Amino acid sequence: MKSSANSPVMAQVSEDTSSPEEELPAPWSAEQAQAWRQTQQPMPLWLLVLAQFGVGAVTALVAFAAFGVTAGLSAGYGALCAALPSALLARGMRSALSRGNPVVGFMVWELVKMALGAAMLIAAPKLLGTVNWFALLIGLILTLKVIFLAALWPYKAATKSAGDLHN
Repeated sequence: MKSSANSPVMAQVSEDTSSPEEELPAPWSAEQAQAWRQTQQPMPLWLLVLAQFGVGAVTALVAFAAFGVTAGLSAGYGALCAALPSALLARGMRSALSRGNPVVGFMVWELVKMALGAAMLIAAPKLLGTVNWFALLIGLILTLKVIFLAALWPYKAATKSAGDLHN
């Protein structure tokens, strides 16, 4: 059995005598941090909600064309079970509660979003009559996954560069 002290990794670790403080970059000043924040534009929530509605509509149309009316309605309703609560959350984040305390506002609106989504799923048999649960689940999942895909999308807004902010 070989000794781990002779391994290249251990040799590299034992030769590294620099302290952790030397490896860290210098902290930014308040002005530098503010300038950076102003150049960073997050993707608008409404763009994500519109993407959810779009994917939901496409999913419903594909299910309708491939499997019939019941599957199309079920897939569309499943998409609405994700997109409508998301729209409510996006709207709620602009409310007075969210402006006063964003963390509490987000928690409250996220709970409202989950409750509405669950209520819509429970109401599906009453509202649709015959439900194709597989199509509904596919519509729901694809619409929910739009958030993750949209977060990876490179959103470019017209922003000033950090150097332009000081002029």
